[in-house]
Amino acid sequence: HNVLHNILSTRKFCMRLKNRTIFAGRSNNNWVQVLIPQNNNDVVLGFIASSRLIFFNQMKSPSNNSIQPTSNKFTAEFLRYSIHLESKEFNQKSHSIRMDESSGEVWIDQIKAWGVEAFLPRNNFHSMRVQFNGQEISIPNTIISDLYEICFRTCNIRGVDNTLYLHLLNSDGALAYDVVFVFRDGKFITRWINRNPDV
Repeated sequence: HNVLHNILSTRKFCMRLKNRTIFAGRSNNNWVQVLIPQNNNDVVLGFIASSRLIFFNQMKSPSNNSIQPTSNKFTAEFLRYSIHLESKEFNQKSHSIRMDESSGEVWIDQIKAWGVEAFLPRNNFHSMRVQFNGQEISIPNTIISDLYEICFRTCNIRGVDNTLYLHLLNSDGALAYDVVFVFRDGKFITRWINRNPDV
């Protein structure tokens, strides 16, 4: 799918997207203004035809009675997936912590922490367990180890075929961030983070 620099010119492309790429955007009639994060922390701004997209809120979602969020736990059953998430109170004695005095950035165990700035987090992930057809999916701990200020009450699940999208909106205010975990055919595929959840 081609991303355009300008909707007035259908020949000027800034990049080409693979199928199933996740990104944030704002709809404007037949076009969506998109922000696509790059590996070097830059963001590509462009436009893509809305007819080429599947919007998150248009995908299948589970019934309300199959989702059970609490302040520190989330369980759900959907598309042959079983999801079990748990958070715990942050214990600073178990971690090495560095706070940048000028930027306020917090580094926990040498990794920049999402959701906090100039203060320590209240909570972090304790575990993420996902099963597909009763079989446990191997999930690297690194996809949750840098996430803080977890809020399971904002957890949202969507799916297409055997692809599961697990979305959380964590922290709040200027530090809020979206995170989407993608599972396909019983395997963990990727994690996507958006530091501009209002977009």
